[in-house]
Amino acid sequence: ATEFRAALAIRARRLGADHPTTSLTLQDLAGAEDRLGHYADAERDWKRAIAIDKKAFGTAHHSITTSLNGLGQMLFKVGRLEEADSMLREALAINRQLFGENHEAVAANLGNLAIVVRERGDFDEAERLLEEGLAIDQKLDGPEDYNVGFDLNEIAVVLRLRGKPDSAVKLLRRALAMTVKETGEDEVGTKIIRVNLGRALLEARQYGEAEMLLRGALAKLDTNNADEQMGIVPGRIGLGRVLTATHRAREAEPVLESAVAMGRARSGAEYWRTGEAEVALAECLMDLGKLDSAEAPLRHGTEVLSKQRKAHPGLAADADTANVRYAAMRRAR
Repeated sequence: ATEFRAALAIRARRLGADHPTTSLTLQDLAGAEDRLGHYADAERDWKRAIAIDKKAFGTAHHSITTSLNGLGQMLFKVGRLEEADSMLREALAINRQLFGENHEAVAANLGNLAIVVRERGDFDEAERLLEEGLAIDQKLDGPEDYNVGFDLNEIAVVLRLRGKPDSAVKLLRRALAMTVKETGEDEVGTKIIRVNLGRALLEARQYGEAEMLLRGALAKLDTNNADEQMGIVPGRIGLGRVLTATHRAREAEPVLESAVAMGRARSGAEYWRTGEAEVALAECLMDLGKLDSAEAPLRHGTEVLSKQRKAHPGLAADADTANVRYAAMRRAR
């Protein structure tokens, strides 16, 4: 980020603060700030780049969609879903205007928007957007391309959220094979798919393979990389739940505590993933007989997830079940 700031100062001085070339450097700087987790700075610089490009090129230019996509994905990371949705829909409309319906930029946009729509709880639209993007990628790149694997991964996540873990597992195995073949074991997309497959296997009660995949992914994910952090919290929740389900709650406790801590630090206490981690921790603590310690994470996690019944009905139901169990354990004391 420091190098990009220096380059920005030089270009602004030589070309002017509103020159399109200055905008390109702002995009590079915003991307670096985003990866470092400096989201307020990244938001400011994405918006500056958009303003410059709209002034220079009008409302339809590929540089504008680059910034809109970057800003939209960053807003998604911090849980500002309505704003992310707006940015990504604007980018999609511009790319369709510029390139037509069958272009890789349109397919990428469809995938990014679908993830936001899914997190807002509209599984039908999310699946429709993903299927549209999948059709474009298969037409442009063939059935075994990395982008096709990405599409299958995201469709599988929707299926898992719909309560269809076995169907999700089948798609995720295909997606993982594609990404390993195309990019290798250490690419971030491969790691995230391993986490997703581990989570689906957990829900399908295939605990042994789920544990192996989740441990492997967590060993490779970089805790200092903001993009890879997206996989660490769900990976730790999944591993903690596997350990709890296989009667190793004592081993699960520190894993789930770290998931709660990272969730709060990365996305805030009111983000649904943090609530999921808190309920999983509470269930683990109940298994250990630590009812007093379980009370606070269960209460707060339930409050968070109760607001997410449309987007995450399974997690909200899990919280309800945990509360029934907690109340029964209290009465039995």
